[in-house]
Amino acid sequence: GGAFVNEDGIELNLWKRFRGWIHFDSDPFLTSWFGVKIDDITMQVKSLLLSNNGLHGTLPPTLHKLHGLTTLTLNRNGLEGEFPEAILGCPALRSLDLHGNKFQGDLPENLSQLKMLSFVYIQQNNFWGEQSGFHEGKNK
Repeated sequence: GGAFVNEDGIELNLWKRFRGWIHFDSDPFLTSWFGVKIDDITMQVKSLLLSNNGLHGTLPPTLHKLHGLTTLTLNRNGLEGEFPEAILGCPALRSLDLHGNKFQGDLPENLSQLKMLSFVYIQQNNFWGEQSGFHEGKNK
């Protein structure tokens, strides 16, 4: 997450760039949030660009609610866990960059169901297996 409170009750920020993420009421439309790009017409989140930003932990299962997401760039952080299955619920996704994290485990067999996905870069994790049509660090 973006911040946590230490044993002395002091809020510590772990993210490098976090504008909008800590105090959610500052911009309900997300237009000023760091790393968030909004589609001007649909007002849906179209890109999350949070590379090398000090993120840790796992991705939320609610990520699938971002139906308009076309670009997910979370490379060079400290994200971990298995492949985030919630990504499979983002049908508009075109570019996925998760390289340089701590993800592990099998790649989902149904990754190719994302018909718009043309760029997948997942090297420098601990994934295993190969998905038909998807290879680490190469285009579809």
